[in-house]
Formats: sequence, C-alpha cells, structure tokens
Amino acid sequence: MKRTCILNRTNITYTIIGILLYFFFNVSELKFDDYHFGYIIGTIFGIVLFPFLISLFVWYIRGMKENGGTTTYKIVLTIILLSQFLKFLK
Repeated sequence: MKRTCILNRTNITYTIIGILLYFFFNVSELKFDDYHFGYIIGTIFGIVLFPFLISLFVWYIRGMKENGGTTTYKIVLTIILLSQFLKFLK
C-alpha cells in the first residue's frame, strides 16, 4: 500500500489564503527593502513549515494512515493566523 502525503488540496488552498491574510494584516508594517524582503520570505517558510512538521509528527504517530495529519495542519495554521490577527488588533 502506498503511503500518501499528509497534505491535500484543501490544506494547500488554506495555506495560500493564510499567507494572503498575513500580508493583509501586516501591510502597514511592511517596507520593501532588503531586510523586510528576507523577513517576508522567512515568514512564508515559517507559516508553511511549522504546521507541516507538527502534522508530519502526528501522521507518524497515527501509523501513517491516509490523511492522518490534515486536521492537525489546519488547526496549527489556524492558531498561527489567530495570533497574527490578535497582533493586528493591538
């Protein structure tokens, strides 16, 4: 039996929406010089990589079942977006 990837189309779409929301929340702070360009790229990698690593860990714990970490990915990404939203409100 082939082991499937833990990310599906819904998670990828949710990630893209999350990245766009991040830019919307932080557009007033962003300047387009070298430092902030690196900050933007690093944040995008953080938004994608951190939930992926957590969900990969859960996927291994659950015995590599099909779509084993998709819910975990969405929950972790939602927590990240909520923290960005609360930062925006301050």
